[in-house]
Amino acid sequence: MGNNRASFISNSSMRQFIIRFSMVSLLLALTVGLLVTFNYWRTQCFIAQHQGGTIILGDSHAATDIHPQILNASNFAHTAEPLLATSKKLEWITKKLHPDTILLVLSPNNFAGYNDFKFSNKQWSSEMAKRYYPLFPESFWTQYTDPLTAQVNSYRQQLLPKPSGRPAFIGKFKPKPIQEKRNDIQKTLNRHFNPKYPAISESSKLAIETIKNKCETERIAFLVVIAPLLPEYKSAIPNQVLQVFNAITAKLDVISLNIELPDSNYYNADHLNLNGAETFTKALRAAISEQMIR
Repeated sequence: MGNNRASFISNSSMRQFIIRFSMVSLLLALTVGLLVTFNYWRTQCFIAQHQGGTIILGDSHAATDIHPQILNASNFAHTAEPLLATSKKLEWITKKLHPDTILLVLSPNNFAGYNDFKFSNKQWSSEMAKRYYPLFPESFWTQYTDPLTAQVNSYRQQLLPKPSGRPAFIGKFKPKPIQEKRNDIQKTLNRHFNPKYPAISESSKLAIETIKNKCETERIAFLVVIAPLLPEYKSAIPNQVLQVFNAITAKLDVISLNIELPDSNYYNADHLNLNGAETFTKALRAAISEQMIR
């Protein structure tokens, strides 16, 4: 009889454990489902709010230099974004947002060799995975960075959705503060044109062709803006990079801007502060209007 009682207690405890485990699992599944659903709903709201119009793309030059409200546009640029990521992002943008115009901000450093290593470089690879995981196939992440890190970032984005619904690969306008320009010219040059990397980014050269062709296929106006640079920085850019940059931009529809910004409009060697961004964007708006009249 004692054995039967012990068996009954053991079976009862097991049933209670199974019931509790099932309830916790159900609650966890429900929570995950709600988070994923909320993420999807907010993303769809973001997509609905940004249909058509002009979209600004590029790296930190676009994110800091082009004020979207002045242009009545959306600034989706990201700091340190290689053109390879921009081209992948454009695929999503054309499919989901159907823009009328793509305004791409370019600078010579976009074609420097260090861009080819941002997905494998220890400093940048995790940030690239966090932003761009959904845009590249799994084989890409397996080749260039730790695939586990990339997957964790993907799950994190699903389980911790942004209230704005803005996908992680979509950047935004981040103006720099108004202050005396920093003495960082040599440091910036060393980072952009590091001799330990190849001089030219082959992936960037291919990406700019992909971007151009995509816009032509989708019948989207493709305009290019050359980022303003502090004269001391610009004069020190390696000739090989400048030659490639000039050759590529010569084949694109570059908006001509006849403007010289004072040093006080720069935040550092290659980014404007808020005053500079407002002045530059107003000049850009006028140049675009004039170009459209022609």
